[in-house]
Formats: sequence, structure tokens, C-alpha cells
Amino acid sequence: MKLALLKYISFICLLGSFQIHAQIIDLSAIKSEESIGPKEALYFLDTTDKVPAQLQESKFSKIQLPFIPTKNGTHVLLFNCYFSQSKTPVWVKLPNLNCEAIQVDIYNSEGIHLTELKFKKNSSNFILDIQNLPTDTFKLVLRIRSFFSLFIPVKFMNSNKLELTEKRDDLIYSLYFGIIIVMSLYNLFVFFSTRSISYLYYVIYTITFGVAQFALLGYMHTIYKSSGFIFTKQFSIVFSGISGIFGVLFFSSFLEAKKHLKLIYKVLILFALAYVLVIFAGLFKWFGTAFNLLNLNAISVGICGIIGSGYLAYQGNRPARFFFVAWIAFMIALVVFVLTNLGFAPYNNFTKFVLPMGSALEVALLSFALADKINILSQENETLIREQNIILEKQVAERTAELGSALEDLQQAQMQLVNSEKMASLGHLTAGIAHEINNPINFISANVSPLRRDIEDYETLMEMYAQLNADNFNEKIENIHSKAKEVDLEYLKKEIQTLLSGIDEGARRTAEIVKNLKIFSHIDKAEHSFYAINEGVKSTLQLLAHKLSGIYIREDFGDLPPLLCYPGKLNQVFMNILSNAIDALAAAKNPEISVHTYLKDKVIFVEIGDNGMGIPEKILNDIFNPFFTTKDVGSGTGLGLSITISIVQEHGGDIKVKSEQGKGTTFIISLPLIDESKG
Repeated sequence: MKLALLKYISFICLLGSFQIHAQIIDLSAIKSEESIGPKEALYFLDTTDKVPAQLQESKFSKIQLPFIPTKNGTHVLLFNCYFSQSKTPVWVKLPNLNCEAIQVDIYNSEGIHLTELKFKKNSSNFILDIQNLPTDTFKLVLRIRSFFSLFIPVKFMNSNKLELTEKRDDLIYSLYFGIIIVMSLYNLFVFFSTRSISYLYYVIYTITFGVAQFALLGYMHTIYKSSGFIFTKQFSIVFSGISGIFGVLFFSSFLEAKKHLKLIYKVLILFALAYVLVIFAGLFKWFGTAFNLLNLNAISVGICGIIGSGYLAYQGNRPARFFFVAWIAFMIALVVFVLTNLGFAPYNNFTKFVLPMGSALEVALLSFALADKINILSQENETLIREQNIILEKQVAERTAELGSALEDLQQAQMQLVNSEKMASLGHLTAGIAHEINNPINFISANVSPLRRDIEDYETLMEMYAQLNADNFNEKIENIHSKAKEVDLEYLKKEIQTLLSGIDEGARRTAEIVKNLKIFSHIDKAEHSFYAINEGVKSTLQLLAHKLSGIYIREDFGDLPPLLCYPGKLNQVFMNILSNAIDALAAAKNPEISVHTYLKDKVIFVEIGDNGMGIPEKILNDIFNPFFTTKDVGSGTGLGLSITISIVQEHGGDIKVKSEQGKGTTFIISLPLIDESKG
């Protein structure tokens, strides 16, 4: 009992001595209050940067927390603490500090150094365990090296409170980084869809800003264990500078500042260059310059953004309205953050999370602005498309009329060319037919004169027989015998039969030529009709007989069914190919033309080949082109094979050519049979 009373009196005396310097923190009260946040501490600026073994409290003076003024050096904070014998788990929690180094030491009540505390790992905050100290009364000393203003909202709390606050912080920041990632991925996808550079600027701006916040909030230590304070500070400055550059680019591109805000556009270029300086300052560890430029640029670009977007919004620019609201939200958060940095605003849970919340709201609103811009562009595109469609429909109508007129002229020209080719072919054919028909006609005309003479002699004898009667029989009979002997009646009868046979042969041959000509032209079957292909090929050969002198014809006609076709047109095909084959044999020593017809897979094939010089490979693909010819000028129009392939294709067929120079050429015509049930 006396010992307990003595300890109590000693504690009261100690309290009295502490009151001279600063408030004492009774950690025993944490059990009921869950956490204690001291509003003041003892402070002095250490320029030696050495941890003393004995504290000299005369150097310290009172300071109000959590703000510490901007001074380059080691900021030393001292907290007088008391722990009862009935200790409960107690933790010291500090937010991630923007500093170059931090050390926490424990001194006893006499100011003698006891131990250095280590921070708990896997946390963005600085967490210290003070539940197993060797003394009940101690001095907690923080040594923080920094040249920039600091916020040190020290919290003493039990395990439950620590766990709750850690979870709360992680949840809020996770939501923030989740928003950053989702919006970045969404707008990156939109960029690949639209190829609008504004989306790419926005994605880079959002990601780099999120990375900078990730470092500033202390999460760099959770993924990169060996990252020091300097590296984290450099990392946050560099990415803040990159974020600023792309934020300026996004602002300029999204609002088309170069077109609508020319003066602000020029100012933005200067700010972009200033952000480049921020990056270099961070890389070279000029932290004072870097932070001052960052604060200045952030406020200046924010003001430009508000003025520019507000002006355009007033002008009726709908995307600018979203931008204006987003920028206002971010600027409010940024101003509160900067004012907190400068010590003009209190540090609490609102100001602690204000910048992430403001930037998350800005990111969401800017995404809405981009989406709205897509809608506007879509509406403008639809209007433009409708207007263009009207113009195009008018142009198409005009062009269709022009094309119709041109097509009519072209068809007339084509018809004239085809008729010209047909007339040329008909001219050659007529000349040949005239030559062929001349022989039997000459044969007939040559027999007519002697036949007439023989008939006249025969008629003379008949008249003499007619004058014969009973009165002059003896007188006339002698004359008749004499005349019969003169004309040689037996020879006369034989000659008359011979001459009549010759005339009959000539007439037959003439009729055959006319028949072949009729088969070739098929004037009685101008429409679709069933036709024997073999008959058509044979008739064409007969009509070309005058040109086939000295050429051996090798015929191999297969058993073919009738083909539903335009007979006259197909005969023209055979005529053109056979005529070309005859021309190709002009210099051949043993000229030969082969004709082979056969049926395969319901397709009629007609192969017409020659053993001429063949067609050079380099022109083989051009022979069916209109006006292409290898003949001399005036010898051909170059339309024969062009008309030929068009006729075959009109019948659903095709023509293949096999040629080898020095050995000859073969044309293979394929004509598919038509199913009558479908036709």
C-alpha cells in the first residue's frame, strides 16, 4: 500500500514537471477512448542530424500540430507519454510523410536514449508498436528530415481502432484507384475504336496522375520494399509532371483550344514546358523547385481550365459544360489540398481524402464529357450523313442519267463494232461461198448450150416424124433416116442424159451449199432452240471448204445430245475459231486442223486445234481483249475472239486456250447442258 502511494505521488510530481514543457499523453486512457491525437508537441529544428544519447529539452519549444513550418533540416518532435502497469496493445500511427528520412526513438523520463522503434511493414502509413517498452513513462521522439512543410497528425490507438482505420483507408484508396483503372481502360478501348487523340491524352493523364497519387499516399513501399523516401518522392514528382503535361494536352485537344481559345492555348504551351521542368527537377532532386512549380502550375492550369471551359460552356458548347463542372470539382479539392499543405486548412479525414475524391470525381465527369462528345459527334455525323445522302442521291441520279446515256452510246457503238465484225466475217464468207457456188453454176451453164443444141436436133427429128403420113411416107422416111444418121440419134440420146446428169449434179451441189449456209446462219431459229452441235461444226467446215484446200481435217465427233442455245451465234463461234486456225496454218508445212467433240459431266466440249506456230505466252492472256490482234493493219478488227468468248459466256460456258510455240494451238469450248425442268 505504501509502495503504491509512493508511485502515485511520484507520478503526480512527474506530471507537474511535464506540464512545464508539454502535455503528457496518458496512454492508459486509450482503452476507453480508442485513440488519442495530441494537438501539440515539443519541437526544435536540428541542423546536426545526429541522434543524441541525452536529450536537451531546453532546445525544445511548444508547437501546434499537425502543421510544421517549411524549414530545411531535421524536424524533431517530442511527446511525453505515460503507460500504466495494466498495458493494453497500443500503436502509434503516422500518415505517409513527404520527407527524405524518418526515425523514431524512445527515451526514458531522464532523457536517456533507450531504443529505436521500427515501422510495421505492408502498410501505406507509418505504424509503430509501443506496447512492450521497458518503462512506464517515456519520451517518444520523431526525427523527420525535410525541407518542405509537413503534416504530422500523430495518433495513439489500440489494435481495434488501428485495424478499422487501416481498412477504411485501404477501402477508400482502393475505390479511388479502381475508378482510375476502370476509367482508363474504358477510355483506352474508346480510343482504339474512335482513334481520337483526346482519349489517348486523357488515358495517359489519368494513369500518371493515379500513379503519382499511389506514391504520395505511401503505397510505393507496399509493392517495392527497397524503395526509399527519396525514390518515392522522385517517383511522385516525375509522374505528377507527366500527368500535368498530358492534362494540358487533353485540355487543349478536348476543348479545341487552338481553334476556340487561342490566347489560353499559348499559355497552356508555357505550362506544358513548366511541367517538363518539374520532371527534370524531380530527377535531379531539386525538390523545392519541383514542389513550388507543381503547386503554381496546378493552380494556374486549373484557373485556365475554369475560364476556358466556362467561356465555351457559355457559348453553348455542351462538352465544355461537363469539363467545367469536372474542373471546378477538381480545383476545389486541389485548393483545399494546397491550403492544407500551407497550413491554412485543418488536417482531418475530409482534407486527408479530398484530393483523391476530387480527382475521382473529375475523372468520372471527364469520362462523361468524352462520352457526351461522342454522342454529339454521332448526332453531327448522322446529320452530315443525311445531308450527304441527299447530295449523293442527287449526284447519283445525275450520274446515273449520264451513265445511262453513255451506256446507250456504248451499246450502240458496241453493236456497230459487232455488226462491223459480222459484216467483215460475212464478207469473207460470201466471197468463199461465191467461189464455191460458182463451180456448180459454171457446170450447169456449160451444159446448157450443148443440151439446147441436142434438144434442137431432137426437135428437128420430131418435127420430121410429125410431117410423116401415108402419102409421103416413102419420100419423107428417107429424109428422116438421113437426118437421124446425121445427128447420130443414139449418141444424141446418151449426150442428153449426160448433160442432164451434169446439170442435176450442179444443182445438187448448189442446194448443198445453200443448205449449209442456212444451217450456219440458222435464220429460221433466231431464238433459243435445241441444236445439234456436230451439225453446226460440220456445216461451218463445209462453208470454209474453199479455204481448206491443202489442209487435212481430222474429225472426231462424239455422240452429243441436242443443246438448247442460239444456233446462229454458236456457228459464228466455230467460224471465228476455224478461220483463225486456217490463218495460223499459212506457213505450216503439213497443215492440219483437228476437231473433237465429246460430252463430260453434262458439259459439251468442242476442241478445235491446229499445228501452226502457236501463240506467244506473253500475249496469251490478251487474245480475248477487244481490238487486240496480231494481224497486220487492215487484216483484222481484233473483235473476233472478243465476240466469241462473249457468246460462249452468254451460253454459260467458257473457252480455254492451250498453246505451245512451234507446235500449235487448241481452243477448248465448254457448253453446259441446260436442265429442261428448270428452264
